[in-house]
Amino acid sequence: MVHTQRSPAAAAGPACNVNNDGQLQQLRQPPIVAAAATAGRGGARGHPTNSTRSTSTSPGDDTASSSSRTSTSSSSTSSNSSQGTGSYGRGDGRGGGRHAGGRGTDGGRDQGWSSAGARDGGGRGNGRGRDGGGRGTDGSSGRGRDGGGRGGVSGRGPPAARDPADDMSGCGSLAELRALVGTRLGVWAARGDVGSLRVAFHLVAKLSSGSGAGAGPAAAAARSASSSSSSASALLCELAAAYLPLVPRTRQAADCSLPLWALAKAGAGSSGSSSRSSGRGDAAVVAQQLQQLQQLAAALLRRLADPALLAGARPQELSNALWALGRMREDRAGAGPGPGPGAWDPDEQQHHVRDLAGAVAALLEREGAAPSARGFTAQALTNILWACAKLEYRDPALLQPLAAAAATAAAGMTGQALSNSLWALAALGCTGPQYQSAVAALCGGMLQRLRAGGSAAAAAGGLGQQEIPNVLWACAKLGHRDPTLLEPLAAAAAAAVAGMTSQGLSNSLWALAALGCTGPEYRAAVDVLAREAAGGVRGMAMQGLSNSLWALAALGCTGPQYQSAVAALCGEVQARLQAGGSASRGGPAASQQLSNLLWACAKLEYREPGLLQPLVDAAAAAATAVPGMTGQGLSNSLWALAALGCTGPEYRPAVGALCDAVLRQLRAGDPTAATAGALSPQALSNALWALEQLQLGAEQSGLVAALAAEGRRRAFAGFGPQELANSAWALARMGFGGGAAEPDTAPQGQGQQQEGQQWFAAAVAAALRPGGGGAMDGATPQAWSNLLYALALVRHQPPPELLDAGVAEAMRRPGSGGGGGGQDCASTLYALAVLRLRHAGLEAAVCDRLGGLLARGPAPPGSAEPSGSPGTLDPQALANSLWALAVLGGTSEPASLPAGSQAAATVMAVRLAREASLRPGAFAPEGLYQLWQVQQELGGEVAELLRSCPALQAGMHAAAEAARTQTAADMSSFQKQVAAALHRLQQGALAGVIWAVRTEVAVRGMLGRVDVVVVLRGGVEVAVEADGPVHFFANRRGDAAAVDGPTALRNTQLDRAFGRGALVCVPYWEWYELAPPQQEAYLLTRLWQLRLRLRLPLPPPLPVQ
Repeated sequence: MVHTQRSPAAAAGPACNVNNDGQLQQLRQPPIVAAAATAGRGGARGHPTNSTRSTSTSPGDDTASSSSRTSTSSSSTSSNSSQGTGSYGRGDGRGGGRHAGGRGTDGGRDQGWSSAGARDGGGRGNGRGRDGGGRGTDGSSGRGRDGGGRGGVSGRGPPAARDPADDMSGCGSLAELRALVGTRLGVWAARGDVGSLRVAFHLVAKLSSGSGAGAGPAAAAARSASSSSSSASALLCELAAAYLPLVPRTRQAADCSLPLWALAKAGAGSSGSSSRSSGRGDAAVVAQQLQQLQQLAAALLRRLADPALLAGARPQELSNALWALGRMREDRAGAGPGPGPGAWDPDEQQHHVRDLAGAVAALLEREGAAPSARGFTAQALTNILWACAKLEYRDPALLQPLAAAAATAAAGMTGQALSNSLWALAALGCTGPQYQSAVAALCGGMLQRLRAGGSAAAAAGGLGQQEIPNVLWACAKLGHRDPTLLEPLAAAAAAAVAGMTSQGLSNSLWALAALGCTGPEYRAAVDVLAREAAGGVRGMAMQGLSNSLWALAALGCTGPQYQSAVAALCGEVQARLQAGGSASRGGPAASQQLSNLLWACAKLEYREPGLLQPLVDAAAAAATAVPGMTGQGLSNSLWALAALGCTGPEYRPAVGALCDAVLRQLRAGDPTAATAGALSPQALSNALWALEQLQLGAEQSGLVAALAAEGRRRAFAGFGPQELANSAWALARMGFGGGAAEPDTAPQGQGQQQEGQQWFAAAVAAALRPGGGGAMDGATPQAWSNLLYALALVRHQPPPELLDAGVAEAMRRPGSGGGGGGQDCASTLYALAVLRLRHAGLEAAVCDRLGGLLARGPAPPGSAEPSGSPGTLDPQALANSLWALAVLGGTSEPASLPAGSQAAATVMAVRLAREASLRPGAFAPEGLYQLWQVQQELGGEVAELLRSCPALQAGMHAAAEAARTQTAADMSSFQKQVAAALHRLQQGALAGVIWAVRTEVAVRGMLGRVDVVVVLRGGVEVAVEADGPVHFFANRRGDAAAVDGPTALRNTQLDRAFGRGALVCVPYWEWYELAPPQQEAYLLTRLWQLRLRLRLPLPPPLPVQ
């Protein structure tokens, strides 16, 4: 058979990666790459997922988890899956797929904590003579020492006379307080002295935290802490036993809110399960103490929610109570199983949370007064926001007025309060337009604190090493990208690294990456944070390691100055995995970390087998576990494995497990429902790209078909140019919908080809979607060249209207590189040649762009710009472009050409030939025999220029001869059948007329060989070609005129060699409809039709039955 041209090498496959929101982005390099992204993106755009656009990852849905364990503040951890995304990873004539990553989604789980608990919840604290917990013993904002109670149950009658023996103001330690309580508790209980009991609760919490007990005596006892903490816990239990019977008789909200605050501060929400290392007796005591405290907490909350009491609650009391509930929920979330019956269950208290929130909302919505005039201090507003975040209370009826009130009070907030408020809004997902003004006001307040300058000013404003990472994290989650805040905030982070925790370092890096802070103005901060993070790897959780690596990848930290940081982080991950760390034990968080780590390794080109092997095995185990990885995590992981070249047998089981998990997601539930929506368009595209790069198209044909069917089922809704073009590229490269070399008569093979062609028809329809909603709207030159190249590979000729959908404009569009790159131009011209499409505007745009690339010249050896980059025209793209121009010129009738098309093509061909003559040693064998074909077809000045370089001529002729030798392969089955039928005619009906039947005949001026040459009487030669599916457009089956560009060029060459009219082309579908006797009659008819033109003495044909 004559094969004029294979697929151009320049279009061999897209390369992609994952951007910082989890999505996979295109790289301009030969195939390795999407967007992980993708991403991812991802993706990771996974984003990934990344994940790599790897969704890095880069990008996914946000989940929040938090913990608070400091005496002066509460901290929280929030995790966010991104689509890196490797993935979040994208692609072109070089490859496809975003993300997750890489969107690689944003590259994956993000952490944030809040200094939050509002200075230990509820008060203004910090050196003002008051404890953080309340407004004073009687609910007022007392600033002095804690005094004694008023005696009796709180009510509206006159206060009882104060007994000097009840005065607790002189108690400076828990021991002193315990001694006083021991002598007075019975008296207080007997007379129902709520006031004194309340003061005692307050003092226990204050003295225990002040003595360094951290989270409080009960929590400390649960962790087998010091005997003094155990003593404080026992003291609280004694107070609880006395107070519990009095709760129904309390008449003021402060009588409930302040003890509730003290219990929360003491860790009453925990389970005590962490005391397993203590003796069995100690654990039993702790469990009993916690049960007592939790019973009182539940009773206090029930009483406080009573409408009669709640109606008179003041803002500070509501703030204290909500803070307490948030703290207890936080403690319970981080604990194991409860201590038994009566254990605090935050979920059972949700209806009381709604009652308290409703009371706050009612106070905020009172008309005619500012929040401060209604009793809401800045700290109270911050505490309520923090509590809502911890309690996951997202009712806009409260959040909107609360955010507005916080914005009004922003000018008076400390740095810590501003940080906590922003953290809470971010954790609650307050990203809508209704919150923008509040976010802007709070960020403005933070900017003022930063502009105050100096460490002393920052400390005075409560802006320290914990607040700065929190604000960065909140800005990332809220999408607040104002550089006037971010630049000084990044500088402040760099200045504060010495005092940051390892979590603060990883959160700061993550936030800068998620915010896209890749400019030079942020580089100094990134460098400092990366260096400091590398030094603190031992103290990082696995999520912090994952986030840090994701951030470095998303920020493009691939230079030598980052190698030590990357090596340190990766080395610690390797050690944790080998030791069976948390990420290796599975779970949703671990799954996200693993996919993000894979995406980051791919982006950072870290290929150390000591890390990759356990990382890939852990990812495979996570994919098969329940609930397993997300769709973006799976696609970002596959993207990363492909990008890292993990094709060896040691990776095969893991790759198979990931593929099986993707297929299970696609097949889960009702296929007509949105169950497969877990795989975003980016994830679908990344997975297809990865399968192509891992060369799994045949082995995973079921998954390939399922991924393709899912995109088509959605009518490509949500697909952007990157996803559509990359999916098409990957499917075409895997032969999905392409014609086989041999005619496939099996129904299964025909069905698969038909399914593929339907997919490409639907993809073209999505690109042409009317009303400005086309999937290729705004596509880059790379995306357009990928799509057109894919259509050429599967021989799917689109309607001419596709070329009017913006491809010419994209080629001319100013931007990075000034339009299409050399490979984009070559791939586009190749597609036009194969698909036999002419478009004056597009051809002019491509030729103009090629002219600009030629003017720049090739990249000099050793330059930073590699050959094949967008701004250069490498030898491969040069040869491909010339070949495509030769096909376009040799297969079009002049009268049918658009005005000016051939003139522009001819001028460009001459310029390309001149450039080729200047680079004789730069071409690969394939490029050399392409140039040989160009010389034969275009002739004239092009041929003269090519012949002007003897070294180039020698290389071209050697490559052409080698190509002829390679094409002398075994004949196809179809070809053998046609030759056999001609031999039978020679021996039968045309004996004496046919002198010879020769096969695989070399012809001067052609690379390929003729299938069959029939020599007739008188020496007349007729060329016979057995044309299988690869010679025709697959979407025009049955149309003998629908041959592709290379076949049309071959026919032109044969007409030139044998004379016009001495060619018989046998379409495969006509041949396979006939039995052998009918096939002979068919050939006789075809030859007889040539008799007049060739003056052949042929007998009439036999009737074909």
